[in-house]
Amino acid sequence: METLSMNDYQLHYSFHLSGPKLPTLLFIHGLTMDSSQWSLLIRCLGSQVNTVTYDSYGYGPTKVPYVPVTVERLISEARALIEHLRLDQVHIVGCGMGGNLGFELARRFPSQVASLTMMSSVFFIQKNIFGNRFGLLNQLIDVDRDLMTQKWMTDSFYTLTDRKAALFEEAFQHIPARVIKDKLAVLQQRYDPVSFHFIDELAKISVPTLILHGSNDVILPAQLAAIFSACIPNSRWQIIPDSAQQIPLDQPETSAHLLLKFVTGEKAPLPTFPIHQELTDKYLRILKAGLERSLPDRHLLRINVLRDVTVLWNDEPVDGKWNQRGAKELLLYLVLHHGRASRDELIAAFLPDLPRERARNNLRVRINHLNQIFHNFHDPDVHEILLIGESTVALNSETESDIDDYLARLKAFPEHGFTLKKQAIAFIDLLRQYDPANFSSFRSDWIFSLAEEIDSMLGNVLENLVPKLRAKNMFELAREVLQSARSVEPYDGFCDEQLTEMQHSGVL
Repeated sequence: METLSMNDYQLHYSFHLSGPKLPTLLFIHGLTMDSSQWSLLIRCLGSQVNTVTYDSYGYGPTKVPYVPVTVERLISEARALIEHLRLDQVHIVGCGMGGNLGFELARRFPSQVASLTMMSSVFFIQKNIFGNRFGLLNQLIDVDRDLMTQKWMTDSFYTLTDRKAALFEEAFQHIPARVIKDKLAVLQQRYDPVSFHFIDELAKISVPTLILHGSNDVILPAQLAAIFSACIPNSRWQIIPDSAQQIPLDQPETSAHLLLKFVTGEKAPLPTFPIHQELTDKYLRILKAGLERSLPDRHLLRINVLRDVTVLWNDEPVDGKWNQRGAKELLLYLVLHHGRASRDELIAAFLPDLPRERARNNLRVRINHLNQIFHNFHDPDVHEILLIGESTVALNSETESDIDDYLARLKAFPEHGFTLKKQAIAFIDLLRQYDPANFSSFRSDWIFSLAEEIDSMLGNVLENLVPKLRAKNMFELAREVLQSARSVEPYDGFCDEQLTEMQHSGVL
């Protein structure tokens, strides 16, 4: 590998020249791999093209100081390399986020881009779908990198051979966590549909474009290739069979064949009849209108425990043996702890009195039981909710619980602008929603600690609210609050004491 001096680091690259008159392909790797992502594909290209690969900021041997990753920095790398090698034009090939960068280059500098090929790239990143996934990955990379690696690797390949696994793990394990976090943030911010209207933005590309997508991509539907291609005037698309997100590694021969055919052949738009263009325009109008009025498509796991215990996936009940092997307690704990917990934390919460080895075995049984409940559900998305690592267990989903909702209301009490009367009514409503007896079917000490915390918070509100109501002569409201709050009074007899004082004073 050779190096190119950037402002504050050395960019490592490889340039293979087969012939001065042959087309030159500039390969841009994605978020989770370095330039080794292209190793199998490039071997299939033979000597028909020149190739340039490089390890971007923070990847492979391109070590960097702490400077935030930005789109501008990533674009500047590719442009500096093109100018350094004195290339008039390049055919850009990008996978994943590499395709997004290729798009940015083609849009801004079309005279330097002979063609653009994008593999497994996405330009529609909704926060409610990807935000939770990105958030989980941000957490896992700090607490259990091995689990994150296994999860991402499983999702990225159609068939995972030892060779592909070795390439992926070697590349991914050496990417600094902060670089991955920065790039996830860049993707989410750049391609948020609120600010990035992909139908209009993709239409700005003027260079010939090929869009490839894996038929078995479990994260991004293959139909996106057709949708994005319909937005780009001079483009064509192809679904790659038996491939997931890592197309260059899953199907190197197929993708190399299509790439060579595209780069060395005719790249004019496919011939169409006027009726075809009319239908395409109509389709884009319908798609645009649908995007403008569509509500977010949620992938939401919710657990309710304040009344009957229910677990819901997108509002549909997930049936299972929730009362066995601490399943509901384990799920609730994970939800209340931002979707993840280490095994040590879980042992401390559920099995503090068992010897270490017995506790680990017991926890393993509980985790497997919860995982089996998810695997018995008809929706395959639910099968992948529980991520099980050597040291960490995490939920691969957006999560909610009525306890979280309740605690949020209680901690925010009283809401800004509430009159004293509204405070009293809101507090009575909180009291009616909460019954400590509903936790009687739970068997873990941490649940009872949570109940005690809620009792204490309600008691503090009660102790502060009643004197204010009495001072404003709002005695009937004070009585209603006291009669509703006997189960959470700050000390035994508080409510009767207050009621007796008001009766003796003649206000009741």
